[in-house]
Amino acid sequence: MSIDFSSQDDRISYLNEKLDDIVEGINAVYGSFLTDELVTRMERTIMDFNEEIESVMSDIKLNADKKNKMLHDIIDGNVVVKPKESEEEENIKSNDGLSAWEKKLEGL
Repeated sequence: MSIDFSSQDDRISYLNEKLDDIVEGINAVYGSFLTDELVTRMERTIMDFNEEIESVMSDIKLNADKKNKMLHDIIDGNVVVKPKESEEEENIKSNDGLSAWEKKLEGL
């Protein structure tokens, strides 16, 4: 049996067949109440997953758009790019000209 997973209808029918097999086994052992609860929780889990994926994908899209805009601004010359100072240089400037090691020694 060959299943075409590229088609949404084929994927849904495949999952429905598998779930029917699982539900029949559960229903025989635990009854319809637990079966209904299982199906409800699975549907809720799938909906939550889809919402989270949509949120992540929209965040990725927004970040990509921001990066592209920044890149185009840089290429067009609208933004002046400053080289970032090293962490060591920033520490020296922020500590009144003293390095972190000198500050530590001064505290002794």
